[in-house]
Amino acid sequence: GTGQAQILIMKNRRNTAADLQAEIIVLRSESEKVSKITINRRLKERGLKGRIVTRKPLLKFANIQKCLKFAWEHQHWAVNDWKKLIWTDKSKFEFSG
Repeated sequence: GTGQAQILIMKNRRNTAADLQAEIIVLRSESEKVSKITINRRLKERGLKGRIVTRKPLLKFANIQKCLKFAWEHQHWAVNDWKKLIWTDKSKFEFSG
């Protein structure tokens, strides 16, 4: 049924309507084709919205070397040493004062 597309999308959230269409054709008989528009409509009815996946840039060689250098320099740190750090996930902060 129409819930098939939702089950398939929950298995892999990056599936496109075309991917789902191909999987549904495999699961059903060839005479029960479903259009991409119908798949999108049914997913939208169930509150699932399409998104464009943003690609994360690959690490450059220089950044990989910096990460490895940091890891080697800090491999023997104790838990208390790590607790003193503030992890920002590359976010920028400004402190006044």
